[in-house]
Amino acid sequence: MHMSRDEFIDDTRAPAGAAADAEWAALETDALARLASGALVLAGCGDDERDQALRSLYPRYAARVPVAQRRLTFATIRDQARSGGLRPSVLAHFLVGDTDARIVADAAFEIASLGIALARCEARGADAVLVLAVTGRLANAGAALGGLLALANPGVNRKLRAMRGALERPEAGGVLEQMTRCPRDPVHRATVEFWLEWMEELALALPRSRAALERTAEGLGRLREALTGRVVFGGHRSLLTASLGAAHDAGCAVPLEAFAAAIAPRLQALVAAAPDSPAVHSAALAWAAPH
Repeated sequence: MHMSRDEFIDDTRAPAGAAADAEWAALETDALARLASGALVLAGCGDDERDQALRSLYPRYAARVPVAQRRLTFATIRDQARSGGLRPSVLAHFLVGDTDARIVADAAFEIASLGIALARCEARGADAVLVLAVTGRLANAGAALGGLLALANPGVNRKLRAMRGALERPEAGGVLEQMTRCPRDPVHRATVEFWLEWMEELALALPRSRAALERTAEGLGRLREALTGRVVFGGHRSLLTASLGAAHDAGCAVPLEAFAAAIAPRLQALVAAAPDSPAVHSAALAWAAPH
C-alpha cells in the first residue's frame, strides 16, 4: 500500500540525529522501515540533518526491509519528487544505498531525466550518476548504468560505450550482469543497438570474450522480454521529459515485426559466430518469435 506524504511524516518519531547506529540496529524491521520512510520525506522537505543521517541509515534499511516494501516507498517518494512536493535530490539515497536493481535503475533514470544535482558531486543528472558509478560510491553500480541505458539518449550512450572495455573485464562481471537486468518499456532502437553492436564486437574477440558475450546477449534478450507493445521506437528520449512519460513521436515507431526482420540477419550471424552460446541463441529466438 502507498503511504501519503503526511503519513510518512507522522511515522517519523525519532528526533533528527538521535538514532545512533546501535539504536538503528536494535529496531524491529517495521520500525526501521517507518523511520527510514519518514526520514526520506523530511530530507526531501529540506531537512539537511535528516538527509545526512540517511547516508548511514539507508544501507541498514536496504539490508533488512523486504524489497517489495522498499519499491513501494521508492515509488511514493519518486512521485512526490516529480510533482514538486519533495526536492528531487532525495532520490540519491535510493541510487547510492539500495542494492535492488529495479530501484537503483529507476532512481538513476529519474535523476538523469530531470538533471538533478546531487550533494558532494559537481556534475548533474546522468553525469552525476556516472561519476558515482565509476568512483565506487554506489551499492549497485551496474543497475545504475542500466538505468542510464534505458534513457536511449545518444549523448549518454556514447559515454556508456566508452566504458565497455572496463565492463568486459572478468572482475566486472557482476556489474555487467546487473546492468543487463534493467530493461525498460517502451523499447528504443538505440538501446537495442547498444547491446547488438556490443555483441558483434565481442564475437570478433572470441573465445576470450565469451563471458562478456553471454552477459550482453542476456541484456538483449531481457530487453525483448520487457517489450509489451508491438512497436520499437526509433527516436530518442529527451532528457528532462523522459521520466514524466512524455509522448513519443508516432512517426518514429517501427512495427515490431519489421524491426525484428531488420535485425534478424545480424542475430543469425552472431549465432553462427558463437554456435555454443546459449544466451546468444536465446536472444536470437526472443527477437524472432512472436510473443
